[in-house]
Amino acid sequence: MADVLVIACGGGANNALKKEAEEGAFPIERVTRDGSTIPIDDRLALSELFNSYRVIMPFSILGGAVGSDAIGDIISCAKEAGCRVVSVFGIPMALEPERRRKALEMMPLLSSQSDCTMVLDMQKSMELNMEYDENKLWENYIRMSDRMLAGTIGALIESTEGPFFTVFSEGLYSFVPFYDVLPVNAVLKSWDRMLFDSGHARDGAVVMVGSNIKTPEIEDIKNQIVTRYGVMPEVLIRSDPDDSKVVVFRAMEPF
Repeated sequence: MADVLVIACGGGANNALKKEAEEGAFPIERVTRDGSTIPIDDRLALSELFNSYRVIMPFSILGGAVGSDAIGDIISCAKEAGCRVVSVFGIPMALEPERRRKALEMMPLLSSQSDCTMVLDMQKSMELNMEYDENKLWENYIRMSDRMLAGTIGALIESTEGPFFTVFSEGLYSFVPFYDVLPVNAVLKSWDRMLFDSGHARDGAVVMVGSNIKTPEIEDIKNQIVTRYGVMPEVLIRSDPDDSKVVVFRAMEPF
């Protein structure tokens, strides 16, 4: 994992990865209003830093001032340094309409600059994951989403050690983590409820499952998706044993 560097841009991204940063789970640099651990205003110094890594993974909840201002420079510097760029972006919820609008406006350029872009629509994810929460409090979802995002980023880092750009063969994906006792049910429930505004799906999908998932369950996921949607998904096995969580990635049309 040492050749993959995550850069958390803005308060939302840094809050989500706070535990991972403290525990040193994987290399993380941060860009925040109170200060940065990388020379964000020095492109030469940034390029020298990035030269030590094969993959740069910018992570930001788009729409805020700090993350939105820095993310484009980080991506362009990483490309100049010869790194592959796998960007992970969150789109704010509907209760922040201006931030959400700004995030969606930024997506076309940022995704075109990245080798692969993963997008979580936090509004759609909240509606899905809080479906059975009577109160449906956004504060509860934020705490949940932090753990889901951190786990997904960790799994993406692991997968870059394998044929990442073959499995994730498209440039833009919408994703959502979701829990259900039966993994195939989690996939089917989330399939059409994860697409961000103005996003159009393509025939491509990747499903991440925990290491405890057995071959019959994996085959069931594949068979159900093929039968219902006419798409043969790639299935990746994460190192964690959580057998109730799936992360579904659906390929999207580029902007």
